[in-house]
Amino acid sequence: MKRRRIRVGLRTVKTAVAIIIAMVLVEPYGATSSRLILAMLGAMAAVQPTFKESLEACVTQTVGVLFGAAAGVLLAALPMGPLTSVLLGIIFVISVYNLLPDAFSPSLPCFILVMICTDAEMAPIPYALGRIWDTAIGLGVGMLINSLVFPYDNSRQIRETADGLDRDLLLFLEDMFDGNSSLPDTDAMNKRIATLEGQLVRLADHIAYINHDIEDALRGGVIYPMEIPVDAADVLGFTHSQRIDTLVTDAIESSRGQEEVRQSPRVGEAMLALKEFMFDNVYTNPMAKGEEGKAQDMLRRLFEYYQRNPDCLPGDFQAIRAEEGVDRAVCDYIAGMTDPFAVDRFQELFIPKGWTVL
Repeated sequence: MKRRRIRVGLRTVKTAVAIIIAMVLVEPYGATSSRLILAMLGAMAAVQPTFKESLEACVTQTVGVLFGAAAGVLLAALPMGPLTSVLLGIIFVISVYNLLPDAFSPSLPCFILVMICTDAEMAPIPYALGRIWDTAIGLGVGMLINSLVFPYDNSRQIRETADGLDRDLLLFLEDMFDGNSSLPDTDAMNKRIATLEGQLVRLADHIAYINHDIEDALRGGVIYPMEIPVDAADVLGFTHSQRIDTLVTDAIESSRGQEEVRQSPRVGEAMLALKEFMFDNVYTNPMAKGEEGKAQDMLRRLFEYYQRNPDCLPGDFQAIRAEEGVDRAVCDYIAGMTDPFAVDRFQELFIPKGWTVL
């Protein structure tokens, strides 16, 4: 088993400092465990590698606190016992969060909901407002620390990547020339370019498909975020954007100066583990396979409709229709549809709309 070194980075130190400051700020309001926990979670969430990720974390935390507080206040007002309120509340929260991107976690709203519903002596609305305030303190401190104290700067990485690509291009051109000012062998150049392009397209397709399939499976309730292999997520990231960033950056870094497009062994193994997970839990899952026939029928009917009515294709595809024919234009149009868009088009074209009787 590969040994890993313990590494204390700058972001780790900034996170610890943000937590301490947030805890000190909530102290005057009464340092109860729930106050300290929410301030700590807010500070931790806000200290991310980039400003965009910090902002996204603030949004997900704020939504979680507001949603959990609202659900808790609503259920606490209903004439039922605390355990029943918690049971119904958690089912409701998780069901709603399964419809959201995997960056949104139901843990925080469930925590707040449980605290509100299980303390009979607590005033639900003041408690909910207090937890919103605690979280806001933590998020604010985390954002300030992350933005003002050694802020994240990716300009060096961008420059290094650009310089590396320039060096690779020069090496590539030097290989093509024989060194005596004669022109390169264009056939050899075209063959090598085609080989590299094919490798790049194949890897890009694998990266795109596996990530989109994970998102679709999460959205459809076929899998849940906590089922994704932890070892793979630890390497690639726990969210859609983190996985894409890791896979693309790794391909650039690992292919630099090489004769082929490749991945590092660690990232390649993690991606293979994700593929195996998807085959075991999604691609061969009876729940997902049961919808396959419906999806095929939907796509067939969409193709037949646009084949019969090519004038209904968007303007961008009319040029393809003129140059390559109707079938190619229809295929390209349908291939570019997202799942929700394809379903919406199918419903619009083939499902009768209800009548409104005045």
